[in-house]
Amino acid sequence: MPHTATCAPTIAAIALLCVPGMARAQDTSAWDAEPHAAARLIAGAAQKSADVAWLRAGIEIRLDSGWKTYWRYPGDSGVPPTLDFAGSENVKSVTVLWPAPARFADGAGGQSIGYHGDVVLPLRILANDATKPAALHLKLSYAVCGNLCVPAEAELELTLSGKRGAEEATLAAAEARVRGGHPWIFADSIREQNREGEAGELAVIYDRNDTFLAVGLFDPDSPIRVRKSC
Repeated sequence: MPHTATCAPTIAAIALLCVPGMARAQDTSAWDAEPHAAARLIAGAAQKSADVAWLRAGIEIRLDSGWKTYWRYPGDSGVPPTLDFAGSENVKSVTVLWPAPARFADGAGGQSIGYHGDVVLPLRILANDATKPAALHLKLSYAVCGNLCVPAEAELELTLSGKRGAEEATLAAAEARVRGGHPWIFADSIREQNREGEAGELAVIYDRNDTFLAVGLFDPDSPIRVRKSC
């Protein structure tokens, strides 16, 4: 009987360690490095509007000098990144925001669209249960190009608490780059338009809160539906 009483706390402690659950929330995941590039997830403070609350995070890609990767629409050549969030926990949806890219020659007489240096793609995450943390699981595939292009992959995980952390300024700067400097509006980013338009017409762009963003040239036949002009 004394033997049973002595062992019971040890057995209980082992059982607790074996119970599965989410990892402790952190500000960043570990870097997943490839030749000439590395990627990680970063977290920021949650935000809410009158009718919805969302978690904030970002995919940070760091490129060696002279190397580039591509935007969601890569231009005349290149490979857009693919993002798979399957396996995430307490995640209803993930919206990827795309900072303003750059254009550069593709070496074959055309123009590609993408990023140099360090870029953060902001994420807006809706949780199934907003009172609990959410765990992001991301499988990222992207191209890294210098004189030649090589495929790169990253598997990243990060638990989001919704609290303000050390990467808040980095994430806020990336979000500002999306809002303030995006030269193009992709077709599937348009929520609504007041009427059918013709190529070359001026389009006035508003965000989801009906705040004026910019004026651009409309093209109904292009994946880049509006090119910002001012």
